[in-house]
Amino acid sequence: MPVKKSLVLEAGDELRADYFLERREMGVINIGGSGVITIDGKEYHVAHKEAMYIGKGAKDIAFTSIDEANPAKFYINSTPAHMTYPTVLIKPEGAPTHCAMGCPVSDSCPYNAVKIYYEDKNNLWFRGVATKKVEAPTDEEVWAAIESGPYGRCVYQCDNDVVDHQVVNMEFEGGCTVSFTMNCFNKGGRYIRIFGTKGEIEADMEAGYIRLFSFDTREFTTVNPGAVDGELTGGHGGGDTGLMMDMVKYLNGDKTSKSICSLRDSYLSHLICFAAEESRAKNIVVDLEEFNHFI
Repeated sequence: MPVKKSLVLEAGDELRADYFLERREMGVINIGGSGVITIDGKEYHVAHKEAMYIGKGAKDIAFTSIDEANPAKFYINSTPAHMTYPTVLIKPEGAPTHCAMGCPVSDSCPYNAVKIYYEDKNNLWFRGVATKKVEAPTDEEVWAAIESGPYGRCVYQCDNDVVDHQVVNMEFEGGCTVSFTMNCFNKGGRYIRIFGTKGEIEADMEAGYIRLFSFDTREFTTVNPGAVDGELTGGHGGGDTGLMMDMVKYLNGDKTSKSICSLRDSYLSHLICFAAEESRAKNIVVDLEEFNHFI
């Protein structure tokens, strides 16, 4: 039962094998809270009473709980195997291809698209993305989108391979290091902490503040960063609106803010994103200068 950290499945001396499923296959049933089984780098989200079959030959297997207050409890049954069959997540019985088609476990499923996109009327960003509408979409438009579109698909039958969490570690010239963490399993929001030789800065987009701490005075200074229409709202906390406003000012010859950067800066920031994906996909360390020449 993983609680605070992942449990890695190891072979042990008794099996006389390099890895646990070198000559074995395995069935797993989760009788606890929602969890994740990572198999050779691919993650499978396994909810309560859901199961997995893991075929012979799977090398790296780890078990993780999503909520340590309600940890997953994985019941494992393994036996020797002589054939290799594909690993498969055993989805809820009777689950349709789309949530709007009527799922027997919709009330307990945390990924129910009807709850996320249709019933939550205040979730304007999700509703807008699903319907591809700039203005607030109607319930009829949302229902039509999730009834047959990609955002309404059963999560256990979806082939979306976009990462749901990622950590990018970067080292810049002069020894400056940056760690960027992205995780979809959170309440939402963006946070940043910057550590310098004379103090540190932290910012919370949801709370709407920037706070500085001085190592010299041991005091905090809080700064209100301003607002868009009175509050930090809109795409990327108002950043999308700010960029468009600056672009209009630039084209009109008016003074812009610092949001308008040089073409080179824009290129390099995109290059970092592509390098991060290269590192994730190939499990390698990427030198940005070499990667720049490669692409």
